Amino acid sequence: MHNLNAVTANVSYRYDGSLAGFYCCVFDSYARKEIPAAISSDEDDNGQIPLAPERWVLINPGQALRVRDGLAIKGTLRARDLLEHVFLSCMERRETALLAFARTVFAEGSRVLERLADPLVARLLKAEKGLLGEAHLLTGFVRFTQTEAGLVSIIGPKNFVLPLIAPHFADRLGGEAFLIYDKTHGAALVHEPGKPWTVARMEPPREQPTDDETRVQALWRRFYKTIGIAERENPVCRRSHMPMRYWPYMTEMKEFYPGYNGS
Repeated sequence: MHNLNAVTANVSYRYDGSLAGFYCCVFDSYARKEIPAAISSDEDDNGQIPLAPERWVLINPGQALRVRDGLAIKGTLRARDLLEHVFLSCMERRETALLAFARTVFAEGSRVLERLADPLVARLLKAEKGLLGEAHLLTGFVRFTQTEAGLVSIIGPKNFVLPLIAPHFADRLGGEAFLIYDKTHGAALVHEPGKPWTVARMEPPREQPTDDETRVQALWRRFYKTIGIAERENPVCRRSHMPMRYWPYMTEMKEFYPGYNGS
């Protein structure tokens, strides 16, 4: 699995945190015939001193495209999709694992995907499952607030799911201006009618709900409580279908979560 045809170098790669930037890290690994001790970005800067000297990897669109296209040719689109999904996940040290995966795909082709018991492949598949599962849940758990600027929602996912949920909301709210802010990653999905959606880093939104929105939220919480049947309450089942980590961002769960922030 790890026949990488390169030596481990006493150097760490540092890049801008983008997918294109990571693909350039893969390109540099091949060009220099080395495996970096670590790969990091400004986004995961925790103030720790790197264990090896850092080398900045600059974005080169041509190099990034060569690596991306090569993954699809050597390992099929499924291999590339797996890599790009895991890149969005919260898996620890994902860049190092994805570099190993990419090099293996280039060396052995799509056969790597058949090794479900391999520790690296199993780890990537688990991370992908967590990402896609969270994205699916958030298509139902996102709650919007009407502001003067448009619809605003705040979420706190573990994984960077905005690119995955964007088509869902852009399709269903095509005529609306809306923003979904991911407070975990400091980024937002922004959509304006008639324009393509975008995902960009930004500060938390400051817009306040309109008076009508405040009244509607109160009515919705009352309705949610009224339709419940006390004798059939099942807290364990509720937490199974609606994990508590999503409650702070859901209008109807305000009274069930003391730390609810009103978003």
